[in-house]
Amino acid sequence: MLNIEKQRTEQGLSKNMLCKKSGITLKAYLAIINAGDVKLSTLKKIAKALEVKVQDLFDDVPDK
Repeated sequence: MLNIEKQRTEQGLSKNMLCKKSGITLKAYLAIINAGDVKLSTLKKIAKALEVKVQDLFDDVPDK
């Protein structure tokens, strides 16, 4: 599960600010948040804008 919204709000960024920093459209961002379907290249842009690793954009999933 993606936790991009958590990362974004912890950093005090609005959706529009993150979109501007990452170079993605708000429409694309909302689609990612609502559907969770995203390309790795887009995740890399978001991670770079948030100054985190791509792995940090995912919730921790406990080992089974």
